[in-house]
Amino acid sequence: MAITVIVEGTEHELDSKRDTQIDDSALDLEFVRLPYLIEEYATLSEQAHAELAQAKYDLECMYALEDAVARSEMEAAEVKVTEKKVENTVITTKRYRKQKKLVLESQKTFGILKAVLGALQVKKECLISIAANQRAANQFMSKFGGDAEEMTHRSVGYKKDSALKIQRSRDLIKKNTKKRHISRRKK
Repeated sequence: MAITVIVEGTEHELDSKRDTQIDDSALDLEFVRLPYLIEEYATLSEQAHAELAQAKYDLECMYALEDAVARSEMEAAEVKVTEKKVENTVITTKRYRKQKKLVLESQKTFGILKAVLGALQVKKECLISIAANQRAANQFMSKFGGDAEEMTHRSVGYKKDSALKIQRSRDLIKKNTKKRHISRRKK
C-alpha cells in the first residue's frame, strides 16, 4: 500500500506493502534491506511522535487563549458564563478546528508509521526463521544427500512420532494416577 506521510513539513512516499513483504527469491537482499527500512520507519515514527506532541501542546495553548477570549466576550456582553458555553465557543472557532485537524492528522501519521514498524519487526522474525529452516535443509542435504522436500517429510514424520509418544506418555500417567486413587480408596 503506497502511503504519503508528511513529517516535519516534508512529504515522504512510502510503499508499506512492498516494504513489509518477503521476497523468497532474494532473501539475502531482504536481510540487507531490512535494517535500512527499520531505520527509515523508526526515524519517521519518532519525528511524527514529536510532531504529534507539539500539535497537542499547541492545541492546549490555543484552547486556553480562546477560553479567555470567549469568557471576556461573554462577560462584556453580560451573558451568563457557563463552562459548556465557553467550551462550545472555543471548539467551534476556525483556529481551534484547524489545530484539532492537525492533531488528528498527526495521530494518523504516527499510527501508520508505528504499525509498519511493528510489521517490519515481524518480517525480521520471519526472515530469521526462514534462514534457520534453509540452513537446516542445507545441512540435511549435505549430510544425507537428500533434498529439502525429503527433509520436510522426515521432520513432519518426526513431529508426528513425537506427538504420538507424548500422548502415550500422558495416557500412561493418567492410567497410573487412576490406579493409585483406586488403591488408596481400598485402604
